[in-house]
Amino acid sequence: EARKNYEKAIEVNPGDAIAHTGYARFLAKAGEFEQAVDEARIARDLNPLSPSANSSLVLRLTRINKLDESRAVLDAMREQFPENGDLPWLESLWHMRNGSYAEALSHIAMEEYDYLRLSISAIALHHLGRTTQAERQLQELIDTDGIGSAFQIAEAYAQLGRPDDAFHYLNIAVENGDPGLSELHSSFGFEPIYGDPRFSALLERVGLPPLKPT
Repeated sequence: EARKNYEKAIEVNPGDAIAHTGYARFLAKAGEFEQAVDEARIARDLNPLSPSANSSLVLRLTRINKLDESRAVLDAMREQFPENGDLPWLESLWHMRNGSYAEALSHIAMEEYDYLRLSISAIALHHLGRTTQAERQLQELIDTDGIGSAFQIAEAYAQLGRPDDAFHYLNIAVENGDPGLSELHSSFGFEPIYGDPRFSALLERVGLPPLKPT
């Protein structure tokens, strides 16, 4: 139903950058990543001065490892919108995808939202071999917002190589209607547990399509 409405909106007004940005996010949630990139490119071409259109394109490109193009968009975004609040998060995601975890850690330190700063810091620290610090960051998030940030905690545990803990917090997320669950496809943090049959069962449980082969 959502797809039909997005397609209708674009048919009625194909020059609406907001509609294309929204459709790009929908497609990413559905696991249709190449199509999501196409829509995000259209949105940015229609309104290159839109921070949200730029952010969306960075996210969609980063998700499918088109890191050179994503880097170029992110650099242009930093020049255009140097005070944009998405930049610390976007930079940290790009650097984690690139495997440059020290840089990811330095960028996420500037993030204003604790749930993002703590979860991403834990992941970056883990990949840097600083496991004790990683556990401390994650435990702080659990202690301060273990229910509201269940999705991010699960993502961190997936990256830390602790699938049982990841699924424990994913179940908490389901029980509490965590909106992050709609990002199970579009968040690359869960890639380490894609092959676990519990992940496929979870997608079905929350009403998302199954993983597509890559």
